Amino acid sequence: MVFWGGLAALAGLLAFLVLPRSVAPVVQASAPRDRPLAPILADSAPLHILAFGTSLTARNHWPDRLAATLRACLEHPVTLNRVAAPGANALWGVQAVERVIAQAPDVVLIEFAINDADLRDGVSLTQAKTHLEMILTRLRTELPQTQPVLLTMSPATGLRGGLRPRLAAHYAQVTEIAAAQGLAAIDLYPRWLAAGLTREEMPDGLHPTDAATARVVDPALRAAFVTAMGATCPAG
Repeated sequence: MVFWGGLAALAGLLAFLVLPRSVAPVVQASAPRDRPLAPILADSAPLHILAFGTSLTARNHWPDRLAATLRACLEHPVTLNRVAAPGANALWGVQAVERVIAQAPDVVLIEFAINDADLRDGVSLTQAKTHLEMILTRLRTELPQTQPVLLTMSPATGLRGGLRPRLAAHYAQVTEIAAAQGLAAIDLYPRWLAAGLTREEMPDGLHPTDAATARVVDPALRAAFVTAMGATCPAG
């Protein structure tokens, strides 16, 4: 384990020294592989959204902005909770899914691939698939009325990017699982690549700023939810 950990650290260091740190990795952006949310029927109860994932969810304010936008646009109460932690991967999610089940949300936004792909403490593609499918099975069994929505997230650059050489493959697998299980997916990774990301927008190579996520993430999430609820909201 020490040997492989050392190799991972060396690979990351080389990437940090060689790859440009001012922009996201030079990867050709494909079209987002979104899958629409099932219709969300508004009733008198608040719409309960739960964001389940990593530091990209725990530390950024995109979930709060989504809830605030939907409240204002739909004129309907929306509650937002998080079950998320820095360093979390899908195995952590398997262990934490009880906390999601206890809250019985209407929609669960799920993202773990950024840390599943980490060479230091992540997992293989096969293991990541197994863990995510375990989470989905628990949700389907315990909360059949809850709608899971799988997310891909932002790229990683510099040292953090070098430690995640198969990040694109992990993100692709997320969309494949959504298609195989007939689930909704919001494929943010191609949007990040197409938008371009300056060093100032992701200074540590892993965590986009709130301003960057407002530019890239917020419009996609808003559009997906507004469509599912049969509403029309102004852009912006």
